[in-house]
Amino acid sequence: MGLYLLPGNSTTYDFKVRNIGDNSDTYTLHATSSQTWAEVDTFPQIVTLAPGQEAVVSIDLAVPSEATGGETDELKLKALSQANPLLLDTASVITEVSHLQNCEGDFNYDFDVDGSDLFSYIADSTGIRLDVFSIDFGRSK
Repeated sequence: MGLYLLPGNSTTYDFKVRNIGDNSDTYTLHATSSQTWAEVDTFPQIVTLAPGQEAVVSIDLAVPSEATGGETDELKLKALSQANPLLLDTASVITEVSHLQNCEGDFNYDFDVDGSDLFSYIADSTGIRLDVFSIDFGRSK
């Protein structure tokens, strides 16, 4: 699984392509996006790697603002050896639109006499699937 993203949000996925052979090789790369959310034509289509060398292929993905919670996109990257067409590998990642917009919560703030503060936020998902999220906040005196 990849990430849970809200509608209108984006991310960049990094794929590593590594030559595990004993000779230099050139690889043809091809990416697909099941929902066409990823920009599959914006990276090098061919990479040449020495033995043990690797390249990072970055692919941007943007969830449309009209997407609904639970929709998924499968992004696949296939690497095909030009030296031996029988050598190929595929990696994939799934992005799911989060139901987090269906979230309710309670914020509590307690001030302690010794100067420490205690913040808590309890969130309950009211959607139909488990959501993974983090909450960051700060305070200045």
